[in-house]
Amino acid sequence: MPIHIRAEPGEYADACLLPGDPLRAKYIAETYFDNPVEKNSERGLLGYTGYLRGQAGLGAGQPAWGARAATIVFEELIQLCVKKLLRVGTCGGAPGPPRAG
Repeated sequence: MPIHIRAEPGEYADACLLPGDPLRAKYIAETYFDNPVEKNSERGLLGYTGYLRGQAGLGAGQPAWGARAATIVFEELIQLCVKKLLRVGTCGGAPGPPRAG
């Protein structure tokens, strides 16, 4: 069992949506998944699994607190047999400074 994501291999779906905010993971699961199940809440990392429109299972979880920590979460999801990691949200994007003239 991974240290940060308390789950067993196969408890997450093959594809996992990764928003940057744990509450957004909860929102995605509760709003879009059929029968969402919370799989993890360790260290504030909320993780869910469920089905989208009755089709193949999806997971949602927070990718962590920046690029370095996110790699820990990605590695642990891979240990749990997740095959597709799909980042959702703004990905930290922000508009650039205003252009002159």
